[in-house]
Amino acid sequence: MKKLISVVMSAAFLMSAASVALAENHFTDLAGFEWAAADIEKMAAMEYISGYGNGIFMPNKDITHIEGLVLFARAMGTKDKKNIQKVLNFAYEEYKDTAAEWNLPYGDKEICYLLYRGAFTKEELTEYLSEENMNTPLKRYEAAKIITKTMAKDFKVEETEITLDYADAADIPESAFGYVYFVTQNKIMTGMDGDIFSPNTSLKRSQMAVMLSRAVDAMGMKIVKTTLNGVDESAFDTKDGKFTYSGTTVIYKDGKKAEISGAAPG
Repeated sequence: MKKLISVVMSAAFLMSAASVALAENHFTDLAGFEWAAADIEKMAAMEYISGYGNGIFMPNKDITHIEGLVLFARAMGTKDKKNIQKVLNFAYEEYKDTAAEWNLPYGDKEICYLLYRGAFTKEELTEYLSEENMNTPLKRYEAAKIITKTMAKDFKVEETEITLDYADAADIPESAFGYVYFVTQNKIMTGMDGDIFSPNTSLKRSQMAVMLSRAVDAMGMKIVKTTLNGVDESAFDTKDGKFTYSGTTVIYKDGKKAEISGAAPG
């Protein structure tokens, strides 16, 4: 099915994957889920997703809206304890009052991190984290949107013609069409039973583990700590003695223009 939508994917992926030694897990309820078992074990070893104790993973259990957001925030780097803690704590201080408005049962720091990284606006997160939606099942088309926004924050949808070769493409909400295109092109999500995307089906824990694993494997960005050895105050917004990185700020590394994101004090 073709739709008049433009997909701009010039931005680099946002996530940063932690380097860890994978420990062996012993989930005992993965019979029938062999297609996802390796990714489930991998994501559990990396502490992105966990089981319920006593070897129970519940691979066929629905993922809720808050779970989906928290899991992909972890894939963006919040579990990388060596590199991320100062950034994570800074994000929490910046956005904790906003997060408090949703009365989250858990995941405050992860949600603050999504706001800090610019993956979502407050209005967009409210769509998922309202009292009536927070603990309801995440649909596959919604997962496509979350994945796209966490992987490439500058992804934009404009007008052009793209094609999705799913037999049920007409069932995909028009507002999600571009996001489904992104996750399909990047092989993060694929069809069910061949050529069916099943956009309104609830996402399962087994499926989420596979998507997380694919997204983490696709990422190449790393968080590094460095010190600025010179500052041109005219390139920053200044207030109360603090420098705020703005759209006019240019960073140079070894004499060459460099990109920067997620900067934080310390």
